[in-house]
Amino acid sequence: MKDHIRQALNSKEPGVLILASLVFLCGLFIHLGNVPLMSDEGIRGLVALEMQLSGDYLTPTINGELYFNKPPLYNWIILAFFKLTGSHSLFILRLPTIIATLFFTMTIFLYVRRYFGDRFAAFNALLFLSTGKILFSDTNLALIDLTHSWLLYLNFIVILEFSRRHQPWKMFLISYGLIALCYLMKGFPALVAQAATLLAFFIARKEFRKLFSLPHVTGIILMTGIIGAYYYFYIRQNPGILEHLFAILWDQSAQRTVARYPWEKTVAHLVLFPLKFLYELLPVSLLVVACLRKDFIKRIHDHPVLFYSFLFLVANSLIYWLSPYWRVRYIFMLFPLAVTIMLYFHLLVKEQNRRLLQVTGILLSGISAIATLALILAPFLDAAAWKPANLLINFIIAAVMILILAFMIKRPALQLALFVLLLSVGRLAVSVLYLPVYSQMQKEYRHRDAAIEIGRTMRGKEVYLYGNQHINEDISYYITRETGQILRHRNDRVPGEIYYIADNRILRDFRQKGIFFSTTAEFYTRNEGVRLYLIRFL
Repeated sequence: MKDHIRQALNSKEPGVLILASLVFLCGLFIHLGNVPLMSDEGIRGLVALEMQLSGDYLTPTINGELYFNKPPLYNWIILAFFKLTGSHSLFILRLPTIIATLFFTMTIFLYVRRYFGDRFAAFNALLFLSTGKILFSDTNLALIDLTHSWLLYLNFIVILEFSRRHQPWKMFLISYGLIALCYLMKGFPALVAQAATLLAFFIARKEFRKLFSLPHVTGIILMTGIIGAYYYFYIRQNPGILEHLFAILWDQSAQRTVARYPWEKTVAHLVLFPLKFLYELLPVSLLVVACLRKDFIKRIHDHPVLFYSFLFLVANSLIYWLSPYWRVRYIFMLFPLAVTIMLYFHLLVKEQNRRLLQVTGILLSGISAIATLALILAPFLDAAAWKPANLLINFIIAAVMILILAFMIKRPALQLALFVLLLSVGRLAVSVLYLPVYSQMQKEYRHRDAAIEIGRTMRGKEVYLYGNQHINEDISYYITRETGQILRHRNDRVPGEIYYIADNRILRDFRQKGIFFSTTAEFYTRNEGVRLYLIRFL
């Protein structure tokens, strides 16, 4: 099989792939801390920061209130980086994501090369990095999902490899150890993924009885022991809330199921999910054209790695196929499986079907041209935001992409490698140009600066959220980081040097009741319709 793959690969591709790897590496780190906190990043950072400030590493909190939505493992990872570096910068907050992405990519390479050789594995790993959300979005964010998905992908490998070696004890113990770690990051989704993977695997192998074997039961006991150990110490610290905690965790998982959505949305999701999946894999999913062949199932069935990659892909996709509320980052662990299959058939086409290869080539060249054109036109969309130096860099990078595109058209044998290189240059352009320029145009940028200024003003002073005042976690993170104290809720009104944060609704109520206060500052949160005020009572 490796010989067949080698025949479809070009001897000059390794140099192009090495260059692409280096460009990707630069692109992942440049301006990593420049963009304001987005999505759930504020939650991840704030929980870790409050753990450090409180000294309570068992109990996740937000603004001093118990936080039940996610177990704490990923927060511990962030906390470790805070402590090791002595910094709470956004770069450090996001660094675990980058390191997990690099480990994920290396794991793909090391595993795939055992069956398909070095160059195929390098393509597989770099094409995984080239999928849209990973290439341009989630590698910039301090979120759980890339780390969680890496562990789940490792779990696929463990199940397949130790089963092949007839080592059930190692398979189940290591597998359930990984699932315990995944649970301590995201909760119940890890257990659902394990159930779907093992059921599909043993049913396909006609070894369903192994699910009732002693090694499997021991693996479950190990997982339960790891998770139970955390909850044992958690309950000792926070007695009487375990039932509520599990209710919240269950709700976090159940809210994604069909039971929570109207039947019209469910039906639409069932029909559109495969197309959405391919959309999220763009531009790499253009290779799926090569899978449109009569012998697809036979080819898959004849190769164990392809067969089980396809099996795990389908079994775990079904979870989200039946879940109208889903986000692409939940299924990153499936991306390398899909890429392995598409890449295999693309190289098969390269050797056997020149006409279909030309179709794929046109698609790859077309989307490369669109990406290059987008980079050229970007400054014209908002010229005022671009400095002369940025304009120069933009057109230099665009020129490089045009050159790569020309080589793609001129050298069809190197087209896929050059496509990966072009995408790596595109990622570099995003890091060098887009992140510093366009992050300043987002509302989160303005809110970040205002919150940081509030935090710096409040250093050494007491500041609280008045009553049940809500505040976005990103704003709370900035203020907490700058003041060095947890931004807690407080209901009493103490005149003098104690400061409170309250919105215009609360202040209107104060005025109606004749409660006197002075306003020190005002600022907005992510919801720009709500204005917050820093006040003191008189």
